[in-house]
Amino acid sequence: MKIIIGIIISVIIAIIAYNKKSLNRSGMITAILLGSLIFVLGGIIPFMLMLVFFISSSIISKIGKIKKRNLDKIHEKGDERDFIQVIANGGIALICVLLFQITKDPKFLIASAVSFAASNSDTWASELGVLSKGKTISIITGKRIEKGVSGGVSLLGTLSALLGSTVIGLSYTISYIITLGYDKNIIKILLLIILLGFLGSIVDSVLGVTIQGHYIDESSGDVTEKKVNGDRKNRLISGYRFINNDMVNILSNLIVTAIFVLIL
Repeated sequence: MKIIIGIIISVIIAIIAYNKKSLNRSGMITAILLGSLIFVLGGIIPFMLMLVFFISSSIISKIGKIKKRNLDKIHEKGDERDFIQVIANGGIALICVLLFQITKDPKFLIASAVSFAASNSDTWASELGVLSKGKTISIITGKRIEKGVSGGVSLLGTLSALLGSTVIGLSYTISYIITLGYDKNIIKILLLIILLGFLGSIVDSVLGVTIQGHYIDESSGDVTEKKVNGDRKNRLISGYRFINNDMVNILSNLIVTAIFVLIL
């Protein structure tokens, strides 16, 4: 019965997202599988966090959509998440709930919350930071860079990252209290989820500017994350060709989630 409930809810949410063009076909199928497994292995709390992440990030991505059109020349992928992007944002959380099922150690359930907090923090920073009217600078050099380029930070993006992480932290806390009752360590856990989720966005920016592949589209002179323009390869100017934004998302998420497991 539990798996049927998880599948039904996951199917409904994924189909709505597909119809709203937040997911493509492969992303929809992967989201159904991911959601169902998280519900069965982890229960209602990580499943609710997944829904909060996915619904809030989908809504956020639609804000300022007209202003974001010029980012198509920079970003490798469009608004519709594919299966790799779904895995990049939810795969580490799935591993956490699997470890919870194997070990019965509740720290892995909290680790899944940290993972979703990192994903939400990074998504909110990326989607809202590009709308900033202030300057965007490289997190490493402090020099001004074009909005939307990985590794760039702005005041609006930074505040959005913190807010995105806080939303997941509060969602975990409320879900935990409703489901299991108040715990004396709940405030400590809330702060850890918020801080490590926010750190995930920072780590993502650092990796984005240091190891993610950045290219020059020699037909336009634009810096881009796209490896090719049509049938022509763009020239690599920094980072590694095999590391794209999806890989950076997975690595940053894994790093902060592992930090939580090690320190708790």
